[in-house]
Amino acid sequence: AERIIHRSDLFPIAYLEAGLIAAKSVCRISLRNHQGQIKGYGTGFLISPSLILTNNHVVDSYDTALNAVAEFNYEDDVNFMPRTIVPFRLEPERLFITDEALDFSVIAVQEKGLSGARVSDFGYLPLLPMPGKILEGEYVSIIQHPKGGPKAVTVRENEVKFLSDHFVHYASDTEPGSSGSPVFNDQWIVSALHHAGVPDPADPTKWIANEGIRISSILHHLHGERGKLDAAGASLLDGVLPEAPIPDSPAAPIEVGELAADWYNDAGGYDPAFLGEGLNVPLPPVKDAADVA
Repeated sequence: AERIIHRSDLFPIAYLEAGLIAAKSVCRISLRNHQGQIKGYGTGFLISPSLILTNNHVVDSYDTALNAVAEFNYEDDVNFMPRTIVPFRLEPERLFITDEALDFSVIAVQEKGLSGARVSDFGYLPLLPMPGKILEGEYVSIIQHPKGGPKAVTVRENEVKFLSDHFVHYASDTEPGSSGSPVFNDQWIVSALHHAGVPDPADPTKWIANEGIRISSILHHLHGERGKLDAAGASLLDGVLPEAPIPDSPAAPIEVGELAADWYNDAGGYDPAFLGEGLNVPLPPVKDAADVA
């Protein structure tokens, strides 16, 4: 007598394990002044073994980055006991790219901390250039440090409400300190960079959604910045940028062209034996060209 209500919310149990793996790359950004006093917190995440992505309004300048610390492992275990925080300094002298309009900053991070730990031990979240990683009506999850506290995740009431060329609106909960968090689709692929709440146009005291910047837009911008970097900076950025060309319009559908050619390089076309040996399912014959118009 069991039934799927509306649409299926069932996931394989490995979904939870994949989320834990993705969470390793997320860190709290501790913002400090020149005397080392705490000014505030944000969230960031590794996008390569050497680079962190967060918001421009979290780390807006070279000097801010120079005094900031990326703190990994700031979370509680299953017994509600705090794990050991593993800190790394940011190194904007190696790479610092920021953009106020898209509200993002990419910063190099210390590869080996004072504790002897390596930042590469925390993995990283690859950024994919093609749009369409999330659609209206689908759901997202956000791994974050709300109020600068231990790592948390939103897993309910997370529907995507609206998509524009550069931004995504969703119903997920966030708090101050969550800025710079990765927004994941159901495959734990980063689809957006969380940055702000969306006020109700009719009543600015109320909030109707949260907003993230589309990863395709960020990658498109980074591709344009690469030519301004020295050889060392370009090499660091190459660890993030895809080998295939990035579409001119980040939110445009993928056309059958340069990007699509690479995407389908290994595709063999329709396989009539996809059900197994001896179970051929041929394509139906086309009687009239209008059938496939």
